[in-house]
Amino acid sequence: MMYLSVLLLLGVVLVAQASDSTRMAKFRSAYLYQDGDQTSCMAAIIDSRAAFITASCITLDDNKPDLTIKYKIHFSTTKNEEGPMIDFTADQVTFHPNYNPKTLENNIAILQYDDDKTDGELNLFATKEFTGKTYVYDRRDFDIYENFWKAPQVFNQNSNDNDCESASPLFAANPDRYSCTSALTASFATEFCSIPYGLMYKQDTLENVLVSGIYSHSVNYGKNMCGDSSKVLSYYTLLWPYLGFAVNTLARGVSSFNETDRLVYTDTTMITMAAPTADQPQNTVVENGDLYPKQWAIEEAITNSASAVIGIQTASGDSSGDDESVASSVESSSAGGGDSNNNSSSGGLSQGQKIAIGVAVPASVIIITIGCIILYHIWKSKRQDKAWDPDAEASNLRNIALEINTGEPYLMLPPYSQASGIPDSYVHHPLETDDKKVEI
Repeated sequence: MMYLSVLLLLGVVLVAQASDSTRMAKFRSAYLYQDGDQTSCMAAIIDSRAAFITASCITLDDNKPDLTIKYKIHFSTTKNEEGPMIDFTADQVTFHPNYNPKTLENNIAILQYDDDKTDGELNLFATKEFTGKTYVYDRRDFDIYENFWKAPQVFNQNSNDNDCESASPLFAANPDRYSCTSALTASFATEFCSIPYGLMYKQDTLENVLVSGIYSHSVNYGKNMCGDSSKVLSYYTLLWPYLGFAVNTLARGVSSFNETDRLVYTDTTMITMAAPTADQPQNTVVENGDLYPKQWAIEEAITNSASAVIGIQTASGDSSGDDESVASSVESSSAGGGDSNNNSSSGGLSQGQKIAIGVAVPASVIIITIGCIILYHIWKSKRQDKAWDPDAEASNLRNIALEINTGEPYLMLPPYSQASGIPDSYVHHPLETDDKKVEI
């Protein structure tokens, strides 16, 4: 009965996840591109002419958006996985006036673009009054190789993780400005890494689902999201405090939803975050912005380290120092807070070496097994077996007797029957030899 209950519960969870993925596919998904390169940063579409984006995803030039870079919003034109995509070039990037690139306060910006190619459908944003209690985290990747939108990856959670406050002084100072989860999903950049979800929605008891948050940053108890952290906590900026920022920037209302009704939000009140009052905890690393470049660098380092372990790359002397140097250089390229000393090597095997050993050991087992099979067949072919021929049994027995240097043996023949009534029996016939008789 217990096993049946577990199976039923698992079935309910799987059905719920499938239902969530199907429902989230109805929302438009959008990514930020910089100079033609896809980033890990998802956009929260406001309407057909603007979108929220995480400010730390925008390249800085003297603490302002670097406008020499070509920013585009890339999203589907239909609400299904097979729908096409289209790019919109941003003609204006606006940071929140109190955005702090160092501490990540108010890590939010608005991209404006001229969209004359879509049907102008709008997303609804949750207001402060919206009663949704379930956080729905979503990431929907666009496969740049196959040119299609993949099914949404969805995770539901009803509250923030317990460690969110202790891991982030910024969250501790602004607990009502974030949602927080330890959940990650598979990274499109590399199979070695995980990645936070891109957007957060809220769902109420009436199944209303509204855009509510956008990924801001993560705190790692370790070095990265590629298997080298004991825990990762990701923080999502709630968007309801920044609807006034959008109204001021766009000079128009924002479609939203309160407890019961759809409305156009027109309040121009600007809300800002409180500054953190403590330093980032030791042994943590803060990651933010576009995560793909770092993950690609880690994948390259892991691949090179694996090649060295299995002998593809040959070098004299101990290469462990080189492996650690590669890992350290990759880690030091990460943007974010925390003690920079935490990026140094801590001794022992590197992550790349561990993965390489995991690849090399099974390969060695396969090679040894094949070698054993070949040796067995060679031994078998050289073995001097005596084939037993039932039609020449007497000759076989004679040969055996002679090989062991015996005298005159008795040969035992198979049973037979004669018409005279002699019963089936074993009949012994003497075989003349030079020595004594031996009964076999």
